[in-house]
Amino acid sequence: MKRPSFRRIAASILAAVTLLASSPATVFAEDVLDLSDPGIITEVDEVTDLTDENVEFLPSGDEDDLPEISETPGQPEIPDPEPEMSEPESQPEFDPEARILAAMLDTGAREIQQITTHWEYTYYHAFQQKEAPWATATIGGELAYCIDMTNFHTNSGVNMGSSTTYPSLSADQKYVLGHIMQYGARDDSNIPYHMATQVLIWEVVHGRVNLDTLEQTNSDIYDGVIGYNPSAASYYTQILEDVKAHEQVPSFMSSRENTAPTHKIPGTDGSYKLDLTNENSGCFLGNFHFNATDGVSFNQVDNDLTITASGELTSPVMITAYKGADGQTDSLLFWSSEDGAQQVRATPLNTNPVPAYMQLTTEDSGEPGEPEEPEPPEEEYQIEIHKLEEGTEKPLAGAVFEVRHTEHGIVGNVTSDADGFASIKVPWAGSYIITEITPPEGHLLDENPMKDVVVNTDNPVASVTFVNKPYTGLRILKVDASNSRPLSGAVIAIDQIDGDIHLEGTTDEDGEVFFEQLPPNTSWEVTELQAPAGYHLNEKVFTAELKENQVVTVTIPDKVKPGLIIRKVDAETGEPLAGAVFTVTHSDGKLVGEYLSDANGMVVIENLPEGTYIIEEIQPPEGYLLDGENSKKTVNLSFENSQEVVFRDFAKPKLLIRKIDVDTGEPLEGAVIRVSRRGSSEYTEVTTGKDGTALLKGLEEDWYQVQEICSPEGYILDSAVHDVELIAGQTATVVLTNSKEPGLTIKKVDAETGDPLPGAVFRVTMPNGSIKDVTTDENGIAHLIDLESGEIIVKEIRAPEGYLLDETEHHVRLESGKTAEITLKNSKEPSLTIQKIDSVTKQPMAGVKFSITVKNGKPLGEFLTDENGEIHLSGLECDLEAGTILVIKEVSTLDGYLLDEAEKEVLLEADKATVVQFENQPLNPLLIKKVDQNGRPLAGVKFRVKRADGQYVGEYVTGISGLATVAGQQPGFFIVEEIKTLPGYILDSTPKTVELRIDKTAEVEFINHKAGSLLIKKVNSVDGSALAGATFKVTTAEGTLIGEVTSNQNGYATLDNLEPGTYIVSEIKGPDGFILDNTPHMVVVKKNETATVEIANTPMSTLEIRKVDSVTGKPLSGITFEVEKLSGERIGTFVTDAAGRIVIPDLTPQWVVVKETKTRPGYKLDPDPINVEIKSGKTTVVKFQNQPYPVLDLLKVDAETGKPMEGVQFRLLDSQKREIGVFTTNRNGRITLTGLDGGTTVYWQEVETLEGYELDESLHKVSLQWGKTSKITIENEKIYGRLEILKVAADGSALAKVDAGDSLAGAVFEIYNQKGKLVDRITTDENGKAVTKKLPIGEYTGKEVTAPKFFLLNDQTFSFKIKKQDQTIKVTIKDDSKKPEVEIEKRGNVEAMPGQEMSYTLSNIRNNSNCSLDNFYIEDILPTDAVRIAEIHTGTFNEILNYRITYRTNMSSNYRVLADNLSTQVNHDISCAIPGLAANEYIIAIRFEFGTVQETILGKEPSAESYPDPAFPHGTGWQEAQAEPECAGHRRFRRWQKPILRRPQHHAGKLLFRADRSQRRNSAENRGFAGKTGL
Repeated sequence: MKRPSFRRIAASILAAVTLLASSPATVFAEDVLDLSDPGIITEVDEVTDLTDENVEFLPSGDEDDLPEISETPGQPEIPDPEPEMSEPESQPEFDPEARILAAMLDTGAREIQQITTHWEYTYYHAFQQKEAPWATATIGGELAYCIDMTNFHTNSGVNMGSSTTYPSLSADQKYVLGHIMQYGARDDSNIPYHMATQVLIWEVVHGRVNLDTLEQTNSDIYDGVIGYNPSAASYYTQILEDVKAHEQVPSFMSSRENTAPTHKIPGTDGSYKLDLTNENSGCFLGNFHFNATDGVSFNQVDNDLTITASGELTSPVMITAYKGADGQTDSLLFWSSEDGAQQVRATPLNTNPVPAYMQLTTEDSGEPGEPEEPEPPEEEYQIEIHKLEEGTEKPLAGAVFEVRHTEHGIVGNVTSDADGFASIKVPWAGSYIITEITPPEGHLLDENPMKDVVVNTDNPVASVTFVNKPYTGLRILKVDASNSRPLSGAVIAIDQIDGDIHLEGTTDEDGEVFFEQLPPNTSWEVTELQAPAGYHLNEKVFTAELKENQVVTVTIPDKVKPGLIIRKVDAETGEPLAGAVFTVTHSDGKLVGEYLSDANGMVVIENLPEGTYIIEEIQPPEGYLLDGENSKKTVNLSFENSQEVVFRDFAKPKLLIRKIDVDTGEPLEGAVIRVSRRGSSEYTEVTTGKDGTALLKGLEEDWYQVQEICSPEGYILDSAVHDVELIAGQTATVVLTNSKEPGLTIKKVDAETGDPLPGAVFRVTMPNGSIKDVTTDENGIAHLIDLESGEIIVKEIRAPEGYLLDETEHHVRLESGKTAEITLKNSKEPSLTIQKIDSVTKQPMAGVKFSITVKNGKPLGEFLTDENGEIHLSGLECDLEAGTILVIKEVSTLDGYLLDEAEKEVLLEADKATVVQFENQPLNPLLIKKVDQNGRPLAGVKFRVKRADGQYVGEYVTGISGLATVAGQQPGFFIVEEIKTLPGYILDSTPKTVELRIDKTAEVEFINHKAGSLLIKKVNSVDGSALAGATFKVTTAEGTLIGEVTSNQNGYATLDNLEPGTYIVSEIKGPDGFILDNTPHMVVVKKNETATVEIANTPMSTLEIRKVDSVTGKPLSGITFEVEKLSGERIGTFVTDAAGRIVIPDLTPQWVVVKETKTRPGYKLDPDPINVEIKSGKTTVVKFQNQPYPVLDLLKVDAETGKPMEGVQFRLLDSQKREIGVFTTNRNGRITLTGLDGGTTVYWQEVETLEGYELDESLHKVSLQWGKTSKITIENEKIYGRLEILKVAADGSALAKVDAGDSLAGAVFEIYNQKGKLVDRITTDENGKAVTKKLPIGEYTGKEVTAPKFFLLNDQTFSFKIKKQDQTIKVTIKDDSKKPEVEIEKRGNVEAMPGQEMSYTLSNIRNNSNCSLDNFYIEDILPTDAVRIAEIHTGTFNEILNYRITYRTNMSSNYRVLADNLSTQVNHDISCAIPGLAANEYIIAIRFEFGTVQETILGKEPSAESYPDPAFPHGTGWQEAQAEPECAGHRRFRRWQKPILRRPQHHAGKLLFRADRSQRRNSAENRGFAGKTGL
């Protein structure tokens, strides 16, 4: 089958993209119903043949059109470009031979680049939204990477749209890019490796990774490239891990020179060797470069390092290894630059090579390979880090910071504590970079996560502050509406608009409640469910829009409820205080109550009557003091306003105790301090903490005494008493100092070398005579602390092993606060070593006996040489002393050797090891010599020796000179046979015969050759790359199994120590993804040589299935395919990944059938199977497209409010008006359907709506298109009606001036629905009409609640029902008019003589109206020109109420109260002699004021018996003054009499008067009465 032209395929893809330029992406609504039914798809009998359009073979070797690059202006950031939607321009034909392109720029600059297209690798361009083959480029012979994905694979035009320049990149981008290329592919020999490197470069430039954490933030570029090429994934991960671990160093080294560990290389002169293994998984040893120096060489294998030294290292040698290059990498980036230079080097001038340090020595620096502890730096500096929340300045815990010196590297990480504080001591002066690597929980990284600080001797402590924004969340702030003070205790609810998330929280002491980790780009409603105590609920609904990585604050103010408000605050800070107890007392002494301030420091007392109140704080909050005379306050409370009173308390005093070293000022932990009130026996004890402080809170104001009762360990007690005064609201500080107790350091060293000596025991006698024994440690030091001042004696009582005891007494004076130091030396005991060797081979001889005797003294004994041919004697073992002369004599030797009978004398000297050597000459020696092919001696080879007659002589092993001696044998022939050689050498198994003659040394030589080796190399037959995981069986030519080996990551497998010969190599397990090569391979192995055989594997074939959206071209995941052989044998079921791909590796060449069996919701299944040919070693790609179903979205809303309507039923009809189904709107008023084919028309018809709404039976047409959402909104009108009331008069009214039937204004009616809820309140207008608002369908009741003026209320309830749209129901309501009528009878004297008493009686007083009368009163105008009123007898009344009597005088028009609160059920006798009236002032009118009285039953005579509730009493009596006769010539006035107390009869009351004598008339006339009513 002919391979389709890529140019044609690319054009078709671009055409598809262009077609979709105005098409929105497919939208799937919530609760989408899928109408597609896979069960109705008919299976296809005939298999569709594979066509050029849907299958593509990708062999290598073809080239695509070359991209052209031009200059464009630079800008700092690269936005993601929109996909190109225009029709593609025609492409020029490409000459495969023209691989060199000269890119011409406007400036005339030229660069030569070579573009290679790799057809076997394709990718999906995330910006251009199309597939393309992968391409690589070189510039000037060096590999070039694309900096801007916008340019990559652009096929036309000179300007490629790129605006990126290298200088425009940030320093962080440049830094990361440099290291990506350092660890990335350096050439294009491995395309997956190249892809991984290129993807990381694009992700850095286009902002797809966090440059601090290197975590991916957007996977679109990755999915399009590595998603299509999964073989690149492992390289991507490895590069990323390498960049992250770039500054890690091997476990046996340090990143700082001053902390470099020291390693001892064991061995002897000329041969020192040390093996080290890197155990730091974060770095690979192979990335570090070691350079030989000072006779030290290095050999690296993976994570193992072998160090060899050619000679002794008398002083430590500093070794520095580097990871990374000291200059630029070989990789380049290209783009259009500002200055016309098309290609610009991308990596920094210095890629920041990572140094690692260690020291090497052959001196004794500890166990081999174990590092010594480095010496601490002489000076230390400190960096302090403060972490705060942006906007609130709150301290934040949990932030992690990396501290890095700009030259020496990383010092360490620190984490902020609960106070938002972190500190670290750093060893060097200079510049440091502080990087926030982990933000506090719920917060974003600081916008500038890397900050610089400098420390030096002038600035030893540097400080830096980081601030964090909270991530997406909603902060609610509850405040007092009057002063914005935060309020706690408010319950807040938030509800997602168009969502179902509901959350509640309560504001804290800062008035805040924070809802975190909310979904971004959402809308929310915020409501207050419960207000803080004493505050009105804020019923307003607040809204908030949340954006990504943003916190929105909503402030909700609350108003204080009216009443008495008590606020409790801290006198210094103004912060609210909870827990204060107040009493509130009325000015009359009555206790209102006892109250406790809440978390907002408030007490709110509502509904207090007006008056004066005394507020007293009787108990302050915990830790506070009452404010003396200010603890009681008086307020005047009125109804109109709230009254607030503030109480301020000072905190109780605090006492801070600091304990420090008197010399250094360092804080001291563990001091016990006693604090007592002066003059009191009570006290408290506290202990200083790590910071040397102790804080006491809640103390009373007074003088206190502070005394140390227990000092810190190692310090002298300071028993002085310190006085301190504590004042409210203040913190007093007392600083106590301690001097250190004397200490003693004893150092024990070798007298000659100065080396420390462990194990020396000293006896120390203290000033008080006590004794203490101490022993020197491994460093030769013994410490004593907590000693007393004075003179001590130090004496050694046991010397270190091998040393002489020093019994001298040493006197040392101890002083307070100082540590005395004394160094004592020991000389070694004399020692003797006797060495016995073979005179010929110089090999040691074991078992030779010697006698040792003190010259002219006692014998020490006889001794045998050990396996090393030595005898060791020390002074401790044999009581040897310096100056002793010893005589040494050989007593017996080994068989076959001559005895050395000469005596030797040696002098023993102090601090000296004496060595004496004896040699033995072998008798008739037979020497066996063992060498390698180069003549070098071989030690450790074993031989068997026999006489020619077969008599066994013995087995011998060669020594370091390669010789073995057979001594003491009689002359004759001997057979020597090698029976064991060294590893890596070939055994020389041929026996050799040698003749031994008398008095002549015989010698026989054996040569061992190194064994041969076999190296198997496993490679890819296509590209020659190494293959790991292949297993081989190696046998001899005769079939004997030698072993099995597996190729490593470099493709190598080795077998060593092979005998020369022919071997057969057979592959028994191939690498994953490759076809097994079962051909036997013959190889000849020669001694001292490595035979190599290379075996190539052909990669297995791969089938790649790609699934995309037919409209957008985007890959589709989750699609299921079945793959079968043509025979029907099932290969398997597979599902597309996130990149819409299925890769089936390890297939053999064949034809297969690919069939889609399950698609994604919202897509139409493609049921047509496709035949695909799998070719050997090739990747065959087959593409499927799925059509996205249209989405049909119906929204049903209330036409008036726009609110969604749940439960409305619709019928869906197809284009032929046939029913598809009936569906019901959900809680959001929606019906969302998918699964219908595009290119069709459907109709919605409403079949059932909600009660109270008018059904819409019309057809609503909707057109469906593939991959689009068709939306329609259908409204429903509610059914409304109205009630119209006409109010008329039932009869005529003179008061209202209306006739019967006339309309009445001012009647008020209330309308209620079926549930009894008031829905409207209407009032008749001037035409007597009142019309309700629109009322929904339903039943209603109405009643009159206020009658028109001068008319009676009609309290009859009436009903009506709204049944249809726009219905108006009319009703007429009549009211009877009010008819006021009053009856009163007054009886009494008509005339009276001067001085005569008289009275008037009022009776039969009645309200004969058909309504009650308001402000009813009886007024009598007195005839004051004739009489003066003396007494009133009220009588009783039938209606139960209280009334009062008022009067008016001749000097005032105002009425004054004569008697008040009088009961109608009691007769009252009231005197009218009113004290306080002015001269000539008298009463001229009397009123009885009753208020409202009820109507009587008309037509009945008032009496208690027949009418139990008449309006007025039976009668009221009036007594007037009696007139007296006139005297001759003048008038006489009778003095006022004391009031006459008379009980009225017949329940009547009287007014008693006296006639005025001064009147000329002889009679007094009752001239006035007024009984007035108010309607």
